[in-house]
Amino acid sequence: MTITARQTATRIAAIRLIVGKLDALPLAVAEIHRAIDDGTINERDRPHVEDAGVRSINAISDPTGQAAIAHVGAVDRHLGDVEAELARLALAAGNLADVVSRWVRSAASLEEHPRCSGGGTVEEWTRPDCAEYVSYAIRADGSLSYRGDGLCDSCRMRKHRHDRAQEVA
Repeated sequence: MTITARQTATRIAAIRLIVGKLDALPLAVAEIHRAIDDGTINERDRPHVEDAGVRSINAISDPTGQAAIAHVGAVDRHLGDVEAELARLALAAGNLADVVSRWVRSAASLEEHPRCSGGGTVEEWTRPDCAEYVSYAIRADGSLSYRGDGLCDSCRMRKHRHDRAQEVA
């Protein structure tokens, strides 16, 4: 499936509406904590059947223990869901940021990035309309450096082909 820039803009607008709801997340977490502490979480969670007082032999009959287990279960179930979804959202945002940073350069870096000098010469291999950026190499330490000849990849290849043809001739 091919996605267009317009479809992407529409999806981003929808995501911004959803992300706007994230401002209310601390309030929702506080409400979950309050409901757990009040013991009203089960009313919101699912229908709760009242205990008829009939228990099997060796069943837990300590209401304090039951309350503690119910509290731990509610915290794990509700706040665990919030934590898992926030982790998933952070991972997705990080992955999306990686894609964007791989494909889009900042405006400042484009202004600093020199243009190809291949169009500024009068040699046979040059392209007068070349306005590409000078290609760069990645050093062993991971930093970037511009190629010393001041050419883009396309002009470098044109020069290489021209030089090779001159050697053959």
